[in-house]
Amino acid sequence: MEIEILDFYPVNKIEETGIVGNLRVKLPDVGIQLLGILVTRRKSTWHFILPSKRGTHHETKKTVQYPLIVFDDKDKQTDLVTSIKAAGIPFIEAYLKDRIGSKALSPALPEKQASNPVKTVQARSVSKFAKR
Repeated sequence: MEIEILDFYPVNKIEETGIVGNLRVKLPDVGIQLLGILVTRRKSTWHFILPSKRGTHHETKKTVQYPLIVFDDKDKQTDLVTSIKAAGIPFIEAYLKDRIGSKALSPALPEKQASNPVKTVQARSVSKFAKR
């Protein structure tokens, strides 16, 4: 899936909590922009969470996350997240080097990602009424 990373917006202090911010992504084939893709990094593990809304499950009364964007085809959903990871990690690292400085990529946040695992977390609904 073709994507363009438009910007990264850091929202917390990097030294205390790892990288925390939001990505803005454009899908030129579809003609939309996705805002609010949460990105976190703790040590060498990256997490990308698609926009979601918290709510209360009507039966269990537990807090759940309902995705705001879901493709009918699960392969497209997986392809989107994979594309965001592939383009997002280098974009965020370049952003941090340019705007925050080399301190942002300290030993706790190494520059090379080739051998580091990338973990994707997608918001999922537990409601039996949610369309998949």
